[in-house]
Amino acid sequence: MRQGKARGGLTYAPSSPKLMINNMEEIITLKEVAQLTKLSTSTIYKLTRSGKLPHSKPNGKKLYYRRADIMDWMMSGENKEGKA
Repeated sequence: MRQGKARGGLTYAPSSPKLMINNMEEIITLKEVAQLTKLSTSTIYKLTRSGKLPHSKPNGKKLYYRRADIMDWMMSGENKEGKA
């Protein structure tokens, strides 16, 4: 499958709207973060603005998130017994 290039080293597969970085890490949107975490988009904005949620804003406008970073963030509240 041929891949196209986007800005900032991100690549995408023409048949898929998902952005990939280094062909390994899936980049997701704010809306997808909200769906994944089961939080509202306004809560995601607040967590992003406060620096509590890992993100990237390379052009100063659009927010980008790595699915793996969000998953790690979600699991970071886990205690030593594996219970939140």
